[in-house]
Amino acid sequence: PTVASVLAQKSDSHGRRITVESHLFDFHEQLAAGPLEVRFHHRLRDEMKFNSIEALRAQIARDLQQAREFFQGNNQVLKVGS
Repeated sequence: PTVASVLAQKSDSHGRRITVESHLFDFHEQLAAGPLEVRFHHRLRDEMKFNSIEALRAQIARDLQQAREFFQGNNQVLKVGS
């Protein structure tokens, strides 16, 4: 399971560029460069602006807890290749 942030940014020559930043829960290994499949199962919230880094960190902690609770209640989602 992961928590991901999807960012759509304007690009000079190609219109928009989509970036996905994903935090893998309880994963402490090194990943090799190359393609990685990410499946989206649940949307936590819209993009927000924060007045401080502390407020951002607090929201990230809430997001991580909410995502963990989602995955704990949806064990079928955790099966690889399903």
